[in-house]
Amino acid sequence: MADVMGMGHGGDGAGDQPPGGGGFCPGNHQQDLVPRKKTRGKAKNLKLDAELRRTGRPLTLPIDTECTFHPVGKPCDYFTREVGIYMWRNIPLDRSGWKNVDQFEKTSLDVHLKAKFDLAQVEKDIHASKIKGGIQQVIQKRFSDRKHYAKVEFLNGGGYADIEGARNKVPEDMTKENWHKAIRHFLTPEHIKRSLANAACRGKQRYANRGGSSSYASTSFKEVMLYISIYMCIRIVFI
Repeated sequence: MADVMGMGHGGDGAGDQPPGGGGFCPGNHQQDLVPRKKTRGKAKNLKLDAELRRTGRPLTLPIDTECTFHPVGKPCDYFTREVGIYMWRNIPLDRSGWKNVDQFEKTSLDVHLKAKFDLAQVEKDIHASKIKGGIQQVIQKRFSDRKHYAKVEFLNGGGYADIEGARNKVPEDMTKENWHKAIRHFLTPEHIKRSLANAACRGKQRYANRGGSSSYASTSFKEVMLYISIYMCIRIVFI
């Protein structure tokens, strides 16, 4: 499964995944219409922990094999959240994309996820290579998200006008060493140039992206499961 963590993906030309739904299908435009407070790595993945205690084994990830080959449903929510929490706490956000992160860091995430999710199932699937690519895209997008939130913390802490002040305001749940690495990355000419280019590109968009944190495939999967449950309840009542 290590190769799942190591595959590369060209996003905006610099290694980062572009903002949006994060898949080949359209984003779910009904999600996150009301801004929610982003907790990043500050909270525990309590629902995942409860599910692991209930089952006593790593969770199986349902996969959308019709479109994106991404994980779907509630296990996908647990998966993406766990990836984000681990990255925020343990992986330096100082690279221009997940493909440029050290292999040691990728392997550490792989080991962590295998303890909570049954990733070995992927190797047995007929669509193994496509599923690996789909999982990798989820991980890459999460890395881009975490780096974005780190950049927000940097700007709110003083940003380019008060770099030393920003350095002293280490975000909750992130180590000082990783925070300083992220700031050094934000100060590189390459990052500044890319940020300006991305800002100019976003300024040309006619509509704000409302894709939300849940992909179209994952939301559809959960809604179909809900409809099936409602149908079965109604059928039982009338029978």
